[in-house]
Amino acid sequence: MPYKLVWPTDTTMHCHFLGKVGFGDLTCATDDFYNDIRVDRTRFAVWDFSEMGEFVVGKHEASEMAATDFAASAYLKPLKSAFITNNPAFAELVRHYISEMDAMGAQWSNKLFADRAEAMRWIASESK
Repeated sequence: MPYKLVWPTDTTMHCHFLGKVGFGDLTCATDDFYNDIRVDRTRFAVWDFSEMGEFVVGKHEASEMAATDFAASAYLKPLKSAFITNNPAFAELVRHYISEMDAMGAQWSNKLFADRAEAMRWIASESK
């Protein structure tokens, strides 16, 4: 399992990805998040791909994730998600995911960051 979900606070979930990450891994991590009892209190999600070695995810799969998350946004509280990656190709997939979510009218805020510190500053500024 190339990911680990951690709740450092009652309202913040961090998902750390390591090594080779495929679409199935993203789906499992998302399912674990949505099925966790703490999801109802979660306001911030940090999806950290900074330690990912390689990925096997395509644009179509990013669109599929956006559709899944859009459906979830109908029954979960508003969520602010930070996506962290320094991989240019993966960053492009995250931008595609964010544009798909925006086009569907999702009420969740999604933002891409190149480093963890910047993402954590955004989360801290949003949680005040």
